[in-house]
Amino acid sequence: MMVRFLVVDTPFAYNVILGRPSLNAFSAVVSTYHLKMKFPTKAGIGEVTCDQKEVRRCYNLSLEKGETETSGKRKETEGTEEPEQKKFKPEWIEPIEEFKTVVLIAHLPDRVTRIGSGMNGAVETAMINFLRENVDMFAWSPSDFKGYVSKVQYTDWLANVVVVPKTAGKWRICTDFTDLNKACPKDLYPLPRIDLLVDSTAGYELFSMMDAYQGYHQIFMAEDRIKTSFVTDQGIYCYNVMPFGLENAGATYQRLVNKMFKNQIGSMMEVYVDDMLVKSKEEEHLKELKQAFDIMRAYGMKLNPSKCAFGVRGGKFMGYMVSEKGIKANPEKIQAITELRPPRILNELQNSREEKRGWLLHVDGSSNASNRGAGVLLQSPDGVEVEVAARLSFPATNNEAEYEALVLGLQLALEAGVKEINVCTDLQLVAMQVEGSYETREPTMVEYLEKVKELMGRFDKCAVQQIPRSENERADALSKFGAMATGVKERKTTLLVKEHPLIEEREEIRTIESNCLWMRDLANYLREGIFPDDPISAKRIKFKAARFTMVGGDLYKRTIDGPLLKCLDEEKTRYVLREVHEGSCGNHSGGRSLA
Repeated sequence: MMVRFLVVDTPFAYNVILGRPSLNAFSAVVSTYHLKMKFPTKAGIGEVTCDQKEVRRCYNLSLEKGETETSGKRKETEGTEEPEQKKFKPEWIEPIEEFKTVVLIAHLPDRVTRIGSGMNGAVETAMINFLRENVDMFAWSPSDFKGYVSKVQYTDWLANVVVVPKTAGKWRICTDFTDLNKACPKDLYPLPRIDLLVDSTAGYELFSMMDAYQGYHQIFMAEDRIKTSFVTDQGIYCYNVMPFGLENAGATYQRLVNKMFKNQIGSMMEVYVDDMLVKSKEEEHLKELKQAFDIMRAYGMKLNPSKCAFGVRGGKFMGYMVSEKGIKANPEKIQAITELRPPRILNELQNSREEKRGWLLHVDGSSNASNRGAGVLLQSPDGVEVEVAARLSFPATNNEAEYEALVLGLQLALEAGVKEINVCTDLQLVAMQVEGSYETREPTMVEYLEKVKELMGRFDKCAVQQIPRSENERADALSKFGAMATGVKERKTTLLVKEHPLIEEREEIRTIESNCLWMRDLANYLREGIFPDDPISAKRIKFKAARFTMVGGDLYKRTIDGPLLKCLDEEKTRYVLREVHEGSCGNHSGGRSLA
């Protein structure tokens, strides 16, 4: 069987692409879930199995433009070593393709920036000339900015200088404005939604990723800048520009860039604080990039050339891979998942299932003016459950009752020999205090927390999490049951669930209301000519039957005027009376009103 292939020398994540005609010719069945393809042969069923390691290697190579080796035959992938992973430096914007370094100032070879390597010759030349013509838009050192700080003598606010790590592995010297931030109201100006930014970025041909140099320092402070004073070994200074570390610095800068690029955001630009991205078609990119440069020049904004990349085909934007082809997950962020080795033997599979289920402890406390209780629900991986309801005979707040339930549950789990357990509570305060996110100040709560920490330390693994109250209903019911059990001693209570009553149900043959017997006898006589067994009753029925008739299976009484009156049983009679006195006729309107 002959199949024609088109051989292309380009980096790609696949060895071969088979179309539907070829798959039909081979009678092949492809399973993307199992990463296999099977097809019939003369010797039996042929099978092609995908190698996950090779798939990841090809995918990583397809994201980076470079030289690749091609061959007419499929390579053996057993023992293939993956390329060494680059050290991940989290950046909001970062190109993924190979880029070229461009010297912007001829006599200063260290004044460089980066451009993409995927542009054609004419566009690349025009891009280089454009950047060199706008070299004034870049800043290479803080000395390019004047007047960062000024010296002061008298100030009511004073902060210290600290050194903090940056995400890229560098260090930043900034000022600790903790006390100043506490005194300032929080600016609730919203930051852009990352999902909307990513969705509106994918699908364009060229991107220019720009980063403002010391972005916050490009905004001048107001007259009260003396509040940003900090102490050094050479004196006391205050910032003339907005420093890093202020609580509202991010919101203030976002408000600035939204005002600057209000007509460009969404159409040709996306901005997230000091990270800017110009997106467009290849032939229109320089035109729109010049428009962005003109706006930044008007506001005096400078760019960091070491973090900028112009004219790239794709990149990492807000944690996602964006390009003309669309949006993909960042391989570095899903590396742990893709490299997770699946279970190969039955024991590993069983162990993983047990780890997923694990021991589970639900606790809840209940406290009111008169009663207090604690509820504990312990669940094993096999589905065995232990329920405990405790009554607290001593005064306790709701938080203390919750801690009592937590301590009781941990002690119960330790007695059962549990090594790893997950604890669930619906009280946020307790969960956050155990986690360390909330500070514990009250002496009683501190003692409870120390007791809980001591018990948790005796487990190999113990985690406490907050869950909604709706998911903790059983523990809540146990705590209320314990709180209501006043005046009793400790005891074991057996709960029986009865599906049927203990007395025997009598078989009901046919029930006839006694007040409807006369209607039944008259209907039987008029319909079938049947009399009651009692002669007196039969004579009475025969006498009355002259004034009754059957119409459509219903019993009616004749009147002197001619209209028939329908006979009703007791239930229907009450319904008619309610309608007459309480329903639409309840107001007893006169004839003129009714007409």
